[in-house]
Amino acid sequence: MASSSMTFLFDQSVDADLTAAVDLRGAYIHEIIMPAAWTAASVVAHCCETATGTYEPFQLYGSTEPVEIKVEAGVRSGALSPLQIGDCFVKLQSIAVGDTTTGVNQAADRTLLVKVHQVGE
Repeated sequence: MASSSMTFLFDQSVDADLTAAVDLRGAYIHEIIMPAAWTAASVVAHCCETATGTYEPFQLYGSTEPVEIKVEAGVRSGALSPLQIGDCFVKLQSIAVGDTTTGVNQAADRTLLVKVHQVGE
């Protein structure tokens, strides 16, 4: 199964707890590789079919709760392919661990490396 990489940036000058949108149409997030410097937080993906539309937190089918992705500084997140987060525009938000409604500002600009698989792989 081939994979490629995308980056998500937490930019202090724009929004310290939410990345800009990344076009993941045709691909799903497989793994998140965290930077060594990371203000303790989990991650929630927000998805939208258009770049400028309304982004909704990613939820499993039939659930009303956003999916919390537990991450640690300098650590790979593990295989996320079964969740099928993607095939849309995606923003990542750093959130308080165990609280998917409270954003956590990153202390500085942070770049997350995200491995993706193409839809159908």
